[in-house]
Amino acid sequence: MGKKRVIVTMVMLLVGLIGPAAIGQGDPNLMGWWKFDGDASDASGNGRDGTLVGDATFSPGLLGQALVLDGTGDYVNVVGYKGVLGANAFSVALWINTTGSGTMINWGTQAAAQRVDFRVDVGRLRMEHGNGNVQGNTVLNDGQWHHVALTVVAGATMTYPNVTVYVDGVDDSKPMIAGPAFDLVANADFTIGRRQTNNDRAFTGWLDDVRLYNRVLTAAEVQALAARPRAYNPNPSSGAEGVVFPALSWQPRKTAIWHDVYLGTSPELGPGDLVAPHWKSTMYIYPGLIPGMTYY
Repeated sequence: MGKKRVIVTMVMLLVGLIGPAAIGQGDPNLMGWWKFDGDASDASGNGRDGTLVGDATFSPGLLGQALVLDGTGDYVNVVGYKGVLGANAFSVALWINTTGSGTMINWGTQAAAQRVDFRVDVGRLRMEHGNGNVQGNTVLNDGQWHHVALTVVAGATMTYPNVTVYVDGVDDSKPMIAGPAFDLVANADFTIGRRQTNNDRAFTGWLDDVRLYNRVLTAAEVQALAARPRAYNPNPSSGAEGVVFPALSWQPRKTAIWHDVYLGTSPELGPGDLVAPHWKSTMYIYPGLIPGMTYY
């Protein structure tokens, strides 16, 4: 049998991405946007491309591809970019999937109040700057995808709500140890996946759609970024080749009752490509794949 090349990108996946993408597009306060769709390029337009260090790689994630880190010295370094500095406002947002711990985002120095260390600690979010911290309540190291976000107002001390952490679009903050005002200093490069300021706390798991803003995201904006696609984690993954068994499966959004499944040979799918309307299962078997054909 000839080699089959199948690209499965369901319309329901694309529809679910419109809201989060719109928050990034054209926002002058978006300092960096790393989608990790097969590389560490910056989608913000600022040219802050990341460099893969160690054996960091990519695999199918929640939104296309995701960065995969095994906690043994692999991470992404944005060479020459020092992050948002001083006491200026900023926000961080990303998707994570882990059964472990470690730092997702870090920049600054190791001195008190001069760094950002946004991480998973003992299963929960923790944001610290070297002298105080704000933590989350929700256990995150469950091997599931979670959206996490951090907002820090201009001139903030390490107190809530000056510093707020979100999980899956909801304020999850648990004030812990109050600390002095932020005074972020240019030293370590902006780093994704470990604490560069001390060469430790490597993250284990998947990271996706990392965003940095030099303003405070509103609660509504965080909620929009945390909106899951209507369906996600397709199998075969987008771009898969050599597919032999024509079974499509996916994970549904929590509120989904059914899905419309489209399949065709053109990326411009239309009503004629609807192969399974109001499909209640999360698997569909299409018997008519042709060897050598590309499907969408």
